[in-house]
Amino acid sequence: MAFLAAAVVLLAAICLLNLLLIFAVLRRLREHTDELDRLRSRPADPAAEEAGALIGRSLSDLVTATGDRPELVGFFDAGCSSCHELAPDFAVASRRAPSVAVVTGTGQGVDELVALLAGGPTVLLGKRATDVSASVGIRAYPTFVRVDAEGTVLHAQLTTVDGLMATAPA
Repeated sequence: MAFLAAAVVLLAAICLLNLLLIFAVLRRLREHTDELDRLRSRPADPAAEEAGALIGRSLSDLVTATGDRPELVGFFDAGCSSCHELAPDFAVASRRAPSVAVVTGTGQGVDELVALLAGGPTVLLGKRATDVSASVGIRAYPTFVRVDAEGTVLHAQLTTVDGLMATAPA
C-alpha cells in the first residue's frame, strides 16, 4: 500500500511539473506572437522611414568631436558588409565636399574600413564615434547624411551614396 501511495504522489508531482512547463511555453508563445504583430505593423519601407526621421536632427556632437563642419557624413559599422562595399564610394564623394566618416565597432573590420576611406573623409573612431551615432539616432548601417552649415541634417539615406554624390558641390 505504501508503494501505491508513493507512486500516486510521484505521478501528481510529475503532472504539476508538466502543467507549469505548459504555462511557461504558452507565455513564451504569447510574447512571440506580440513581437510578430509588432513587426507586421511596421511600414513597407522601413529604410525610408528611418532615413526620413533623421532630417532636421542636429549633428552638433559630431562637429564638437571632430572640430570640422562637414557637409557629408557617413555612418559605418565594422561588422557591416554593405559598409565595406560602399566605403570607397563615400571616399570618392567626400573629395568634393568636407566630410566625416563615423566608424563604430571593433576589430579588424575597423582597420579595413579606415583603409577603404583613406584619402577621403575625416574618420571618427572608438567611443566618440559610438556616442555620436547614438546621439543622432543611427539604427541602420550604412547611413549617409548631408548637413547644412549649422550641422542640421538636410538629406538622409540608407544603403547608397548616389543621392549624396549628386547633391555634393563640384
